[in-house]
Amino acid sequence: MSRLPDELLIAILNFSLSQYDYYHSHFDMETLYIVCAVSKQWQDIVDGTPSFWTTILSTLPAHAIE
Repeated sequence: MSRLPDELLIAILNFSLSQYDYYHSHFDMETLYIVCAVSKQWQDIVDGTPSFWTTILSTLPAHAIE
């Protein structure tokens, strides 16, 4: 996998992650953590790709966010 260009890996991950409903599941964050655990290269790619971090889910109660 280290021969795979970063841009292609990003496209594959974006497609794969887009299959999940981010607004009704915390699976997306768990998936990102799992992807980051694959290798240092994958962690750097996920950490450095803004499209993976466009949605942030919070478990805080609504009154704590205001």
